[in-house]
Amino acid sequence: MSELDKIKKQQQEMIEARKRKQGIESAEPLPSAGGALQPSTPREKWENYWYHYKWHTMAGIFVLIFLGIALSHMLFPTRYDVSLTLVSKESFEGANQVMLPGLESFCEDYDGNGKTAVDFTAFQLSGVGMTPQMEEMNRMKLMAHSSLAENFVYLLDDTGYTQLTEIGMDFLDLDRWISSGRVDGDRYRLDDSELAKRLGVDQLLDGMYLCFVDYTQFEDGWESDRDLFQAYERNRSFFENLVQADS
Repeated sequence: MSELDKIKKQQQEMIEARKRKQGIESAEPLPSAGGALQPSTPREKWENYWYHYKWHTMAGIFVLIFLGIALSHMLFPTRYDVSLTLVSKESFEGANQVMLPGLESFCEDYDGNGKTAVDFTAFQLSGVGMTPQMEEMNRMKLMAHSSLAENFVYLLDDTGYTQLTEIGMDFLDLDRWISSGRVDGDRYRLDDSELAKRLGVDQLLDGMYLCFVDYTQFEDGWESDRDLFQAYERNRSFFENLVQADS
């Protein structure tokens, strides 16, 4: 130890001795003005982690969800004739139990197995009881779900429509396909519709609309993809059956 270090040590010991003599306890050094306070509670630690690693976590979750969906389709295949995806800011918890029988009444036995089956999936993007983390999680699930080319028919409100178009999804211009006063560009509006009544939810669908994914957004020659083309044909027929409820 150098002479300078010895002098500094002696001075520190003298200061500490003087404090003890005066009845002053030696305090822990305070963090410098530029130092960051470390989170102490579980909530603070979680908020600190989420602030620094939010997008890394979301990317990892997206990959896991996508792989989980893909594996479930491979290992536990359930044969559905068609699908309908509901995306809304409001909760439609339990809606499948109410709406599914009505949806299946518009479905045909496209695969010839003697049954009609609609794959009905609902996503809530915001609203009462939703934390920011839950909202992000549901958005990740929706991105993975919508990446599957077998999903063509969507039931949306403005929040759901905005979310899907922001991630690059395009919907078919229905003016070229459906002749109805309910058609508004790529939306078939369901306010006070007969379809909503037949689905058992009546005014719950006010402000919502049906959309059909624009198949031309897929790569050139998509018609040569037999599975994709058959999924498109089945879901297009299902969509036509739905809108005919108001004709």
